[in-house]
Amino acid sequence: AQAIRGASSAISHPSTSLTSASNVRRWMAGGLSSAPAGRIPAPLGGRGPRCSVRRSRVWALLLCALGGLVREADAELACAADDVESCLMKPGCRWFQRNASVSCPFCEKWFGNDAEVTGCRDWDIDIYCGQMIGLTILAKGDDMVDDRVKLAVQNYEIIMGTMERENPFRKRMVCSIWCETSPRTTCQGQPRIGPEHEVRGVNYGGRFIPERYLYLPGTEVLFEGIVGPAQIAGADVVDVGLCDVGAASDAARRMTDFLDTTVQRSHFVRMAELGFNVVRLPLGYWNVVEVSPEERDIRRSGMPHLAARRYEAMEDILPPSHYGHWIEQIFVYAKEAGLKVLLDFHAAPGGQTANAFTGCDQGKGNVYFETNSSRGLALQALSAVARLCARHGKACYGIELLNEPAGASGPWYRQDGDLQRRVLLQWYRRAIPHIRKELPKEMAIIINEWPAWLPWWIEQEPLTYEEYGRVAFSSHLYHYGPYISDQDTARRIHLHDLHMLRTFWLNTRHDVLVTEYALNGHGSGSPANDVFEYNSYTNWFVNQLTRHGIGSMVWNFDSSSCAWGPVQAPHCGRDVVDWPRIFGNATPTHGAPATLHI
Repeated sequence: AQAIRGASSAISHPSTSLTSASNVRRWMAGGLSSAPAGRIPAPLGGRGPRCSVRRSRVWALLLCALGGLVREADAELACAADDVESCLMKPGCRWFQRNASVSCPFCEKWFGNDAEVTGCRDWDIDIYCGQMIGLTILAKGDDMVDDRVKLAVQNYEIIMGTMERENPFRKRMVCSIWCETSPRTTCQGQPRIGPEHEVRGVNYGGRFIPERYLYLPGTEVLFEGIVGPAQIAGADVVDVGLCDVGAASDAARRMTDFLDTTVQRSHFVRMAELGFNVVRLPLGYWNVVEVSPEERDIRRSGMPHLAARRYEAMEDILPPSHYGHWIEQIFVYAKEAGLKVLLDFHAAPGGQTANAFTGCDQGKGNVYFETNSSRGLALQALSAVARLCARHGKACYGIELLNEPAGASGPWYRQDGDLQRRVLLQWYRRAIPHIRKELPKEMAIIINEWPAWLPWWIEQEPLTYEEYGRVAFSSHLYHYGPYISDQDTARRIHLHDLHMLRTFWLNTRHDVLVTEYALNGHGSGSPANDVFEYNSYTNWFVNQLTRHGIGSMVWNFDSSSCAWGPVQAPHCGRDVVDWPRIFGNATPTHGAPATLHI
């Protein structure tokens, strides 16, 4: 009878959309306002057929409503549990709760005793926060722009498990309200990572692995007169790198002056003032280990002589103990500012991809990481990075493995030089135990992967907490191509990758975050001719990455171009990127640096 009354009401109000059988009941009782027009999605996250609301299909609608109640009853039985731990061991079930330690008059106004919106359920988290919570706020006449309402909404929490009893970590999200900033303020309810766990990160790149395009202060002197080979093994070399600087007779002085210029305490003060809480520090293997003559002899047998000679020149610029001086400075500056440091293994022996950010562009397709000598040296380097992280304790956020391994197009579009993921997985199984000799299981080890490969990793589920400790994944999102100045188009090009992130986040035991994104590809950055709304775009992008994972890290802190260095830049185009407001958009109490649990 209840379903029939709901169906009759829907026929009388065809603009109303119902998101689950429980919403049918609450909507009929006046608890929900109208949603997008004309359809009743299947309950509990969209499983099953969708039912159109049309006057000519009354009986089909009645059957659909009745079927929805049956499906919900089945789901409630499958997720029947009285406590969070029992709930999270059930496949597909999540624990929905209200923070009982905080007084919340708004919550009582919206839902009374909360029984309809809490407990062990298999609800879709976007529907939960966006419609069950968000639409109720509107129906009760409250203003989503009001900071008091934003804070009240965050009392509704979602806990997702890992299906591992021995794993103490849980994915914790809160409902939140995010507001668009341009062209007009519009707000919506949504899930996002809890503010105490959110990564608001920035890359401190281009220091230990200089990249000419960033054009940091001192770059011109560092690369003055430097040229590289045109080709190696028949492949074109696109750009000079640090390995070419190594051929200069004064390479040590150049690199010393460059690091003295680019590593500054004031940078970390600015990061903290703007609301960042994690600094990602890209390092190369030569920054932490010395390569022995015997290892060099073995390496020469596995690559062209010219390629090996360039690596040796790079390794000889400065010893690891000298690089350690600036690394220690960075930790000191970060601690003073209340920031944590993520140590990123940005450049592996032999190069994990053909790019100058590995220290040496050896030509397209010339990737030598998969040789036994390269992978063995990489294990030594990661052990050294782990000891560095352990020495700094809680100031170290964790270690990220193997930045951007070759194969950005995924498993369906293989190219010469792409790393084989099954071989890579085997190497990770060796590398992580090496790191765990220095770091506890609770410290995060992060595997970097391109979005197109994430479905493959979902199928593997390879790295359990019991055997490997806390393992997370990261990815990078970029736009390369012609300038896109239209805001909607600029956002739309990322939707596929965001979907990959969300699917991975919801369907694996692993956390996921984006450790590189940038504001490039939309204009010159000059206020004279660039009208792209960078602040609006960044506000949207950062929000998406906290909806579909635990946060993000912008590339880079600084650059001669604001698109690649929007943190230090005073403006980008005609916009000032308002980082404090962006970080506080859905988290009005973000304030002090977070207690981070990746």
